Amino acid sequence: MFNIDQHYSRNTYSYLKHFIRRDDKVLDVGSGNCLVAQKIKDELKAAIHCVDVCNHSKTSITPKIFDGRKIPYGNKTFKSSLAAFVLHHCPHQEELLQEMIRVSSQEIIILEDVPQHWYDHWFIVLHRFTSYFKYNSKKMIFRRDGEWKALFRKLGLRVKQEIEIKKDRGLVYPVNRKLYLLTVYA
Repeated sequence: MFNIDQHYSRNTYSYLKHFIRRDDKVLDVGSGNCLVAQKIKDELKAAIHCVDVCNHSKTSITPKIFDGRKIPYGNKTFKSSLAAFVLHHCPHQEELLQEMIRVSSQEIIILEDVPQHWYDHWFIVLHRFTSYFKYNSKKMIFRRDGEWKALFRKLGLRVKQEIEIKKDRGLVYPVNRKLYLLTVYA
């Protein structure tokens, strides 16, 4: 039987696996159902830690609950941190990115919805509606590619690599998406 959560986690992992190495210490911010984190742990043997505002884990991994602003780890605790399709749910993106910079010693990996076409905005309206009921997301902030890059520059991050995420979601949610690999400066 087709499992949409497993499908999405496999797809997300297929992009992340190129940037995470065996024994890396990684923080998954806004880990949701923790399926991506579990796949990273099982396949890459990375030491993955998860934080989220609530526990929706469908795995043996239990995320550390936090307020969505202050990440409960010390400075430079992790080699890298990642946020997979999370930041648009966050009304205080800049503050959370600053925290990700603080806890990461080398890189930040961001996967995000990046509306580009007029029809992307119609799907985003639908996403806002469903997220309000599913996650109680009251304010969602979507940015275009240039807006994400401007925010990254403002915070002192350098885009080391960017990848277009292919649209394999059919008509369910065909909004443009990107992966940004960001360099953290000490």
